[in-house]
Amino acid sequence: LRLSPVAEARVRLSQEDYTAEDLVLTDRTTRALSFGVAYELSPITMLDVIVGVEKIDTVGSGTDRGNFGTVTLTRALANGSAGVILDRSFGIEGGRTSLSVNRSMDLPSGTLAFSLGVTKVETGDTEVTGSVAYGQTLPNGELTASLDRTVESPDSGNDILTTNAAVGYSFETSPVSNLSFNFDYAQVDNVGSGTASNTKRSSLKAEYTHELTPDWDLSGGYEHQRLVTEGSGTASSNTVFLTLGREFSIRR
Repeated sequence: LRLSPVAEARVRLSQEDYTAEDLVLTDRTTRALSFGVAYELSPITMLDVIVGVEKIDTVGSGTDRGNFGTVTLTRALANGSAGVILDRSFGIEGGRTSLSVNRSMDLPSGTLAFSLGVTKVETGDTEVTGSVAYGQTLPNGELTASLDRTVESPDSGNDILTTNAAVGYSFETSPVSNLSFNFDYAQVDNVGSGTASNTKRSSLKAEYTHELTPDWDLSGGYEHQRLVTEGSGTASSNTVFLTLGREFSIRR
């Protein structure tokens, strides 16, 4: 709902159903109702506020209720933007409070964005979160790099701490062909269960893409993946792929 030229209101009603074939055959329904207002404090400053209530019904475990909300303040700068986010979420593990600051910058031939914050669940420890993302435009390609650390509370109820690093490089070998290399590494720690565990994932991919026509692309390459799970050993895979793809659009 547009309240004025500088204010907008929103309402959201949602329902999520979750079932799992685990030991207790989890069956859970989550319903949420929220209201939000976005207001332009000035031509370069935006305030966005969301408040809501959530109800979680779990078969065999009863009902949990809680409040959630988010306050976001964003300001446009000469070479990018800066912002602050205060977030309060609710889940089966209780309430979680997070605070973060972020900054994005336009560089002469690329971009740089970073954030830093803290998050804490009522029954857990305070964890540091953050991210850095860099992109560099090259004469005939692009270089990207990112590092981020996040904490999530999925439907399993255990806090999941994920640290992810990625590097990508692509360049044009001709006006109609491109060669790219990508490396990803992630460590996933289950920090909310009685016994902590971690999983390490890595992926290395090389891909060559050739434009056959303006609509058709032919791509091929190689990908190596490796998975190391604490207490379960190591698994790896090697994939050679060839793909023929076509882009199309639907006009209404």
